[in-house]
Amino acid sequence: MTALLTSDVALLYTAAGRALLLMGVFLLVGAAAATWLAPMRRIVGVMRASALLLMAGVALQVVGQLANFDAFVPDAEPLRDLLSIIATTAWAKARVAVLMLAVVTLAATLLSAFTNVRQLDAIARLCAATSLLLLPLLGHAASAEPAWIALPLAAAHATAASVWLGTLVVLGPAWWHDVQAILPLVPRYGRVALFAAPLTVLSGAATAYTRLESPADLLGATYGQLLLAKSVLVLIILTLGARHHRSLVRARDQLLTNLPTMRRTLQLEVALAIVLFTLTGVLGESAPPRLD
Repeated sequence: MTALLTSDVALLYTAAGRALLLMGVFLLVGAAAATWLAPMRRIVGVMRASALLLMAGVALQVVGQLANFDAFVPDAEPLRDLLSIIATTAWAKARVAVLMLAVVTLAATLLSAFTNVRQLDAIARLCAATSLLLLPLLGHAASAEPAWIALPLAAAHATAASVWLGTLVVLGPAWWHDVQAILPLVPRYGRVALFAAPLTVLSGAATAYTRLESPADLLGATYGQLLLAKSVLVLIILTLGARHHRSLVRARDQLLTNLPTMRRTLQLEVALAIVLFTLTGVLGESAPPRLD
């Protein structure tokens, strides 16, 4: 019973850590995508937040892995086991790489006072590209077969979802501070989301096909149930996003009248995105039927 309880706590740590990692990557990519839409000095704060989220995510996952190991090996020595895991497992090496990326990102934000916007934009894009290369190595794609399909598919899904939702989170606060400044960015973001959102859905569906043994797993397996819940959240976010796009692009003359309602629905959209990150973190700790 003690081992089971410890294992449950370990799952909580690792799932929360994965969710924070995802949010960190999404913010990084969103910051990079936002610089393509328009130079944004506030990207410094976004990059700093993403670095802190990445660090917190790695820390939680390491604690969870050590707690899970200790649950089944009573005489384990945490420091020795941690060093052993780092030296011998791809899981740990990928997270060390994420930690190094977070350090570079944090250093870039601290040095931002001595750099111009263009240099900071370049750093954001480099960090974002690196995070997208690392992300598939942090989940099921790292152990899925064939790797030449699983890894590119996971990278495509992560890229599309990060550009779609990450950029939304980066641009979202401007609705509360300077609506007029963000209006010119809306059509540009809409064109990006028009491609990123469908690619997210299609790559996610293809990934689900490679992980589930049959459609019945959507209801009969824990992984399938989590995947189904995630799909419902994506559908709701898509619906809200389409509504925002229609209101902004086709009814700009009524913008000031509709703004209070749009702000509330945008809050809901961002909140659902956070729930989606959390659910994805739990999904990443659940074994797919084909990998179980």
